[in-house]
Amino acid sequence: MIRHRHSELDALRGLAALSVVLRHLLNVFPRDTYPLADLLVKAPTRILFAGHEAVLLFFLLSGFVLAASILSSRLDYPAFLRRRLCRIYPPYAAAVGLAALGAICFGGPRDGVSTWFAMTWNEPVTPAMLSEQLLLVGRFDTAQLNTAFWSLVYEMRISLIFPLLLLFTVHAPAWAVAVAAAGATTAAAGTSPYEADWLPTLHYAGIFAAGAVMVRTLDSLQAAYEAIGGRSRAILSLAALALVLYGYGPPSVRAHFGFFTDWFVVAGDAWLIMAALSSRRFGSALRLPAIQYLGRVSYSLYLVHATVLFSLVHLLPLWGAALLYLPLTFGVTAIFHRLVEAPSIQLSKQAWRRAAKAEA
Repeated sequence: MIRHRHSELDALRGLAALSVVLRHLLNVFPRDTYPLADLLVKAPTRILFAGHEAVLLFFLLSGFVLAASILSSRLDYPAFLRRRLCRIYPPYAAAVGLAALGAICFGGPRDGVSTWFAMTWNEPVTPAMLSEQLLLVGRFDTAQLNTAFWSLVYEMRISLIFPLLLLFTVHAPAWAVAVAAAGATTAAAGTSPYEADWLPTLHYAGIFAAGAVMVRTLDSLQAAYEAIGGRSRAILSLAALALVLYGYGPPSVRAHFGFFTDWFVVAGDAWLIMAALSSRRFGSALRLPAIQYLGRVSYSLYLVHATVLFSLVHLLPLWGAALLYLPLTFGVTAIFHRLVEAPSIQLSKQAWRRAAKAEA
């Protein structure tokens, strides 16, 4: 079932990546000067701009897809690690180089932009900065080169330990997994995910584990989903969408509950994944050619969009940059996907084939 619906899950990832792309465009505009940007984020139009919520969906999807892949094969840990690194690290390293080039060519102070924008490309690019971004060890400012890189720090760290994490989620009772995830979230309190702190790694590993638990209990989850009547399913879908969009909460709520608010969003994301796997109507929408394309290039889109955005804003007035942002981003994404990500995918497949032959 998962294998047949893999394209739908990729499409979900593509829509999430597009949400991040659009949110970062809004983030460039100072809210006091451009109140419309603030309204678009708070109104139901938030569905187009739910950037952080989309990243949480990335983590849940990664845990789900990795667990399904490992449980359906007999690859050992070295084979898994080679396959995973071949898939995600070469594009990431190339994107670091592209962002560094943008920072060298266009970086510096820029008037009339948000404080969010001012956090990136405001320091000279140094060998130490590049080594931090490439090695992903220690605590460092992930936004200095590319504001989207923070999530990849945790994606790659958790990939290193994911087989062990999966072993725990498969064999431990569900309550033990829940307690461990709650403990990890508690441990991350007071830290910042944007500075590559180590404790948030535990929290996001819990979300990966939630994806693995979904695979472990998939038959029961799908049976429960299909047993729900049409009207009740529609109500639950709206509730899940509300959790995805607003479960993260306003700053005052996040200040009190910290990383725990992420779990409200994750609950809504889990329903979206079940709908993608089980709903014919939703699955048909996700199979539309444009959305399928988004899914195929989602990783490249996520890696390069901020570099395109920051380059344009340094070169042009804000509205001129905004008008060129999407067409230029998709153009650079297509080139990056073809020249960098597609060869990386082939490397990953070759690593899998060699491991499968060795097992045979």
